[in-house]
Amino acid sequence: MKKSLDITILLDKSGSMESVKHETIRGFNNFVSTQKKLKALVNLTLVTFNHHQQLVYNAINCTEIPSFNSKSYVPDGLTALLDTIGGLYSSDPACGRQARYRFAQTSIHVK
Repeated sequence: MKKSLDITILLDKSGSMESVKHETIRGFNNFVSTQKKLKALVNLTLVTFNHHQQLVYNAINCTEIPSFNSKSYVPDGLTALLDTIGGLYSSDPACGRQARYRFAQTSIHVK
């Protein structure tokens, strides 16, 4: 039996991401590509956020996820990270089973 892995990504889509838009697209596509190569069933949930939250994928098998491009990832609006984390945490049924979440902030430095 294949092992399964569930991954949830909160992706900033606010206007401040415009300067690293192409790096973000490339990074997301590389991440998904790597997951597709694993010998496990990898399900991905993707929530993008600016001043609104959007559930883009809900536990979709990584093999079914198309690549991001400049039309599918368009930064705009304001940032609401804490609202997005709170909404995700309260809507995730795994939270009732003492799920552990690890939040990481990544900075991309472009020269």
